[in-house]
Amino acid sequence: MQVQRVCESCGELFDVDKKVGRFPKFCELGACRRAGAAKYARDYYARKRAEGAPARQTSRTVSCTGCGKTRLAGGSESGGHVCQECRAAASFKAGLKFCDGCGEATYRRGRNGKRFCERCANLRRVQRLAAKNRARRALVRGLPFERYTLAEVAELSCYVCGICGGIVDMGLSGLVSMGPNVDHITPISKGGGDVRENVRLSHRSCNLRRGNREEVEAA
Repeated sequence: MQVQRVCESCGELFDVDKKVGRFPKFCELGACRRAGAAKYARDYYARKRAEGAPARQTSRTVSCTGCGKTRLAGGSESGGHVCQECRAAASFKAGLKFCDGCGEATYRRGRNGKRFCERCANLRRVQRLAAKNRARRALVRGLPFERYTLAEVAELSCYVCGICGGIVDMGLSGLVSMGPNVDHITPISKGGGDVRENVRLSHRSCNLRRGNREEVEAA
């Protein structure tokens, strides 16, 4: 059932469905609804003041304990005040660690964050894939193989290329021409195993140039 009421803001008549329960005091116009919300707020705080409730606290200016900048703080805030920039800097500093590979500073998220920087992590990934490929080639041919690392081979070879005799930069990736590679003295394709006694350090370009030829053939 539809009934008509008078808007308390604009004074115009508007239709109201009787089934809605409480009859609205304002029409559907946006200005009237905003006026109704403002009137409700004024009446609410007037009742609170009449009941003796404490006055509402307003915003105030506080200084950051980290950088000293001033900012607006809500009335409910108490204690030390830290701005958003100082919080972000403190969070980054808490996660700032040192890479286990190169020693440079890196950022770790969480308690079990990464141990290596992005560059060292990529180098280790390439080395793991190369070691897995060497072991697979030896296993397919029924040759002996053992687990070792590129760092162990470099230490045994005194960081010198076994083919050209030049110094090998261990900081380079194994995918660049002068990067460190593992060279088999007797190639796996000719019966050499993937063991420490049959490997040496070399440049990637030297290793590719030699291929699977024997020492005499490569010379």
